[in-house]
Amino acid sequence: MITDLPDDILFIILQHIELRDLGSIRLTCRSLNTILDAHRSLWVCAMEDVLSISPGPPQDDLTSMPLAEMKRKVLRAGYLDETWSTPDLSNRTYIDFPAHKLTKSAHLIPGGEWVVEVFDYGVLRMRTVDPRQYRYSVLFRIDDNFRCYEATPHLALSAEHQSLFVVVFRDQIRYKIHVYRLDTSPEPQFSLLTEVLSPRLGELSLPTIGGNLLAFLDFISPEDAVIVVRRISGPLFEQDQTVLRCVSCTQWISALRVISERHLLIHNHTNLSTVDIPDMISMRNEEAQYANPVIATFTRLYTAASVSECAISPVIWSGTGAHQTPIFLFHPSKSAMVHVVDVPPDGGPRHTTFLCPRPKAEPCGVGTRRSVFVDTSNDQDLKLFFLTMARGNSFEDWEPRWGTMSFPLQGRQFRGQVPTHISYDEATGRMCFLLSGNVWRNSIFTVDVQRRTRVHDFVEGAVAVFEKIDSYVWAWPLAIAIVAKVAFTISSRSR
Repeated sequence: MITDLPDDILFIILQHIELRDLGSIRLTCRSLNTILDAHRSLWVCAMEDVLSISPGPPQDDLTSMPLAEMKRKVLRAGYLDETWSTPDLSNRTYIDFPAHKLTKSAHLIPGGEWVVEVFDYGVLRMRTVDPRQYRYSVLFRIDDNFRCYEATPHLALSAEHQSLFVVVFRDQIRYKIHVYRLDTSPEPQFSLLTEVLSPRLGELSLPTIGGNLLAFLDFISPEDAVIVVRRISGPLFEQDQTVLRCVSCTQWISALRVISERHLLIHNHTNLSTVDIPDMISMRNEEAQYANPVIATFTRLYTAASVSECAISPVIWSGTGAHQTPIFLFHPSKSAMVHVVDVPPDGGPRHTTFLCPRPKAEPCGVGTRRSVFVDTSNDQDLKLFFLTMARGNSFEDWEPRWGTMSFPLQGRQFRGQVPTHISYDEATGRMCFLLSGNVWRNSIFTVDVQRRTRVHDFVEGAVAVFEKIDSYVWAWPLAIAIVAKVAFTISSRSR
């Protein structure tokens, strides 16, 4: 019998159990459940897997977290992992609330409880997703001389686990970048952390945040374009910063990411490269135009056969002590190859690829382990494709799994509207659609995995009963199947 194996062997096998199988294992027999409860490190390993897709630095000390709380979070994450990509709409909950007619985009704050609306005329609004708490909202004007947006605003997290909102816009004469801190407690408010002006009167684009670093492209012409990297912390108008000149490359840059405190990731249509960030010096905003640019040194990771656009996962957080959060890069409708760039704590960037048999769909929410693609070619249905990445023992070992879900666009929720912007929070699996097209109104439509607290209560109750019983005959086939599958996988990888 499997349970006759030595505890240390069973411990090694159970370390490789997927989150979705932990609940089933606990319902099998007393022996396996006793082993799970006796080895706190098993739940710590599972909790680390849960935290690997949670944005920001670890807030919980796993060494002091109560075991019951750790089990609850792991089982809840396992349920989300199992049901998130299923086409069954019965395990979904929907929230539909009105949006301003001039709403340009809607962004879920990490955690999925709050949303930031961006209005066309330079106003931001932060409010709760739950319409019953709609009174908790605040309006904020970006700039009195606001003219237009130059890039879609995006969210990030600072090293202090603060939600940051980055806006690129133009006033009457030049480009600006504003970085706001989003506070949701005790009252929602926007706080300006950094204002970046363009003293060269260049075009500011491709802003990206990683930890406490802000990077962006300052472009005047193909011969006069630089990448600026600066710290967000410190006095508002004086930060440590550096200016990089990317020779014969900047005119083609299509994606820019801060992937660590020492590295940038750059995609320029044909090449995927990393750039080392040099030491910074303290200077004021107006001094940046006189700084001597440092010639950037590229480390090429990949060269494509032809020019193509890319969809790249956002860098939510990459500060010191971060969980390993690989960057995923897709080439929509061009290739089935997916690029993965990882930065381990003890080394430089690593690059690998795998083939993903995805349909012809555009990625709208690219995450570390779960991504959402959308296909709007059919005006009768909104079809979503879900890609789940099961990570193995090695960096190169990724297993893509696909699921689909369709919403009728002519249904009650949509009322003839179509999605114009989609926001996605990977840790909770919540999706937020900005719907427009109706002459009378816009709306925000959120889709969430149903909270199955009764299931969790049932699992915990069943485990309490099984602890008093040696075994259940009907449960043994399930236990044998799951543990044998994991054991076979481990032996196959070791060959």
